[in-house]
Amino acid sequence: MTYQEFDKNINLGSLKNRDLETYLLALLKLVEDEREQILTVELLLKLLQDACTSKPKKFNVEWLKIKDEPDENTFMNSKNELFNR
Repeated sequence: MTYQEFDKNINLGSLKNRDLETYLLALLKLVEDEREQILTVELLLKLLQDACTSKPKKFNVEWLKIKDEPDENTFMNSKNELFNR
């Protein structure tokens, strides 16, 4: 799928009824729910569109205590495990 096809297929019209924080929290919840799935263009479009209307994840005040970025080695190892399945 090209960028133009992606742009044509994405429909975030209902996003105008939702603030950015709520949209991103809903997207986070959806991504966490689909964590084990292989990310395809179709799944990405579905996640982005569903986040416009789906229930958001509850904000966790503990997130405000995060000062450092995640360990890249841990992230890369888990990412490589997904690709080696």
